[in-house]
Amino acid sequence: MALDYYLDLITPWSAPQVARELRAVGDRTGLVDARHTTELVLGDGALTAGGTWFRVCRVGPRRWPTVIDGQEFTETVTVAFTLDKRDTITAMDEVVHLAAGLLQRVPGDAVLHFQSEVVWLLRRDGDLTLDERPEHWTPERLAAVPTPYRRLTHSFTDESGD
Repeated sequence: MALDYYLDLITPWSAPQVARELRAVGDRTGLVDARHTTELVLGDGALTAGGTWFRVCRVGPRRWPTVIDGQEFTETVTVAFTLDKRDTITAMDEVVHLAAGLLQRVPGDAVLHFQSEVVWLLRRDGDLTLDERPEHWTPERLAAVPTPYRRLTHSFTDESGD
């Protein structure tokens, strides 16, 4: 079974713009080799230094909305990550560093989650919250996250509160 994580964004930016920014974060952090072009990140996907596969995708219309804490979250761009199972701790560190770097560069709302089951972080209307589970947020991961943030656990729900 794959370990898939997603960074869903509600942003006015296009998937190519987000991919360019993700490449820039990868360059700055040293997590992504320069030979992995923006086109590759938008197409077949690319690998981090530790072997985590990732790809940026434009999101089309969905049959059912994503709902977090009773509020709809209609993403426009998604970054998909598949962790290298040989070292999931390092792989998750890479995901957090890339996602956090992207949050500093791309406007809008965002949610980092594990397969629509566990919300790791949520940015809504500029308010950034991180899951309260201490095993998710090591001191190194917390240091990568833009401040300010609060600790609050969110959950996926079946229906919106509307």
